[in-house]
Amino acid sequence: MCLTDEWFFFFFFLGVPEAEVTWFRNKSKLGSPHHLHEGSLLLTNVSSSDQGLYSCRAANLHGELTESTQLLILDPPQVPTQLEDIKALLAATGPNLPSVLTSPLGTQLVLDPGNSALLGCPIKGHPVPNITWFHGGQPIVTATGLTHHILAAGQILQVANLSGGSQGEFSCLAQNEAGVLMQKASLVIQDYWWSVDRLATCSASCGNRGVQQPRLRCLLNSTEVNPAHCAGKVRPAVQPIACNRRDCPSRAMGLASGLT
Repeated sequence: MCLTDEWFFFFFFLGVPEAEVTWFRNKSKLGSPHHLHEGSLLLTNVSSSDQGLYSCRAANLHGELTESTQLLILDPPQVPTQLEDIKALLAATGPNLPSVLTSPLGTQLVLDPGNSALLGCPIKGHPVPNITWFHGGQPIVTATGLTHHILAAGQILQVANLSGGSQGEFSCLAQNEAGVLMQKASLVIQDYWWSVDRLATCSASCGNRGVQQPRLRCLLNSTEVNPAHCAGKVRPAVQPIACNRRDCPSRAMGLASGLT
């Protein structure tokens, strides 16, 4: 059964004189707090702690009869209201690694190339849900070029040496006999790229032979980094620009000026 507010057990019997009815859960006698009434048993505010083997014994002067039934509580997968446990698990798994929790609406984590990361799938349910991870909508076990490890009974996915090809949506599917729940998170890899910056100083102070070269910068998330990081990246096509086209002072004027 799934979790509900109330659940009734009925035990029908006939006997003369009237039999005394006793209820047991896992062979332990249940008392009045369980709302015994005319042979029936009422459970209120049902939770997973109520599951077990329920037995009803009817006895009178002529003998007794016992019947049993197994109560299994089904709680569909859902996001816990408190996330401290999964956060502590992430911290213990990779204290220095960036991490993100999946959610039904989706979350995002921005990383540098080559980083590793942890993704957590916060989930609760009964029986304990089985967790399957996906990357780009495909089972992660079939993903190529992605170094990953599934930890903590599926609650944590570790991905390593991330690149532009391994970014995208990661999702975890939790399922048990009571239902399913999909949660997701996106990893965005900040890649290195060349940027055309301001022009360099003109190569000549006058005349028509001066040129200005556009300056290239290697950037990561708008921050300049060592150009070596952009090795292998396609450089933008840039052309020198003519500058200082005004005439230079004549040599004769310069000499006359010096004689004054």
